[in-house]
Amino acid sequence: MYLDLDNYLLGCFNDDYWYDEGCLIAHEMMLKFDNADWLQLQNEMLMKDADWQEKLAYSIEEDCGKEGLMVLLKLLESTDDDVLVTSIDALRSFQIEKYRKIISAQPNIVEIVRRLHDKAGLPVKGILEDFLVKSIQLY
Repeated sequence: MYLDLDNYLLGCFNDDYWYDEGCLIAHEMMLKFDNADWLQLQNEMLMKDADWQEKLAYSIEEDCGKEGLMVLLKLLESTDDDVLVTSIDALRSFQIEKYRKIISAQPNIVEIVRRLHDKAGLPVKGILEDFLVKSIQLY
């Protein structure tokens, strides 16, 4: 199933299609992942380009479970600010207490958010501030 997701995320989508349908299709694929798929994803995702990584992050929600959470946290190793913002935005959906504890225990997450916040426009600042309130319980 991982290879299906990989090929799908490599596709060229216009923004309307991606945000209306494409991300939902990718999300549904991940809901069918087994442990081997999640492991392969984690092993290969940082070697993909930023567009692929951003699509991946946008497709993950809380119902992807701890595996999805761990993927998003690993994407915080990206050097691309758009991938980082999308990953942080997706992390906001992880509201179960056990997930929030895992998120808030990440050593560099507040530093990453503050760095992004310093150079962000108003909409992104809102996302980042909401993340700190919901997931880290700062502010």
